[in-house]
Amino acid sequence: QLLKSAEPAFQGALLAGQSWRRLEDRLHGARRFRQRVLPLSLGFAAAAVFALAALRPRTAATPISLRAEPAAASAPAATSATPVPAAPVPATEPEHRPIFSNGASRHVAAADESVSSDTSCRALTASKPERAVDCFLSLASGSGVQAEVALYEALRLSAGELHNPARALELSEQYRSRFPDGAMRGEVAWLRVQSLDRAGRSDDALSESEALLGTPLGRTLSPKLHLMRGHIYMGERGDCARAVSEYVSLVGAPGADADAAELERASCLERINQLGDARAAYQQYLKRPDARDPVRATSRLEALGSSNAESAGTP
Repeated sequence: QLLKSAEPAFQGALLAGQSWRRLEDRLHGARRFRQRVLPLSLGFAAAAVFALAALRPRTAATPISLRAEPAAASAPAATSATPVPAAPVPATEPEHRPIFSNGASRHVAAADESVSSDTSCRALTASKPERAVDCFLSLASGSGVQAEVALYEALRLSAGELHNPARALELSEQYRSRFPDGAMRGEVAWLRVQSLDRAGRSDDALSESEALLGTPLGRTLSPKLHLMRGHIYMGERGDCARAVSEYVSLVGAPGADADAAELERASCLERINQLGDARAAYQQYLKRPDARDPVRATSRLEALGSSNAESAGTP
């Protein structure tokens, strides 16, 4: 209010200093008023409280009566020295009160239980993977994202740590049936073709991987799929010509899969006696910034060079 009253005077061509001094005078006056009046007001209030307390009627104190009671008859002494056990006190159930209304406490308890179960399943993966699979399968019996993740974890452990391709294939079928558009269908597809190969079903692994390569999902898995197909042709069937056609798609690509594919491609070319292409493949491999086995490539180049020199010197 003081500021509002000073503003018109300041706007009315008065000097700012004079307006401010007037404001200070009024503020000092208000402080002196409070300093004088406030103690008096408190004193009057205290006196009124004491006066009301003195005029209030007092209630008479209730007399305390003492009454003699006959002494209780003393119990006869026990004839046996064995103490008599006291009667057991029934345990009372702790009172359970809901945290939230409308049944929200039940949902919170269920969520806590599911989280702890998932945590306990994961705690078993390192030391007891078989029990971890059973634990995840119990969670997978539900629905939603948690069941999908649990089923995938059971599949991953079966295909990996437990080396059980038959069980992994069964779980992959369950996943594809229950979650056809699941978030981890790519990982499941990769584990499935791996398990087909490990179960001795290389024809099925080649056919499913070929079909998978024609899909957008399979194109993201292309390096892994081509490497696996090259291994099947080269290692299981001894067909290096087909293996080279699989490995060539990884030439120049980054990563461990492409590294292995380039080196195996050069080795395959050497085995089918395409020595010029093999030397070029080894030289191409050594140009990789992340070459993981340059010693092997260099030794093979040297061996190919000496063999060419010997063949050139033969009449």
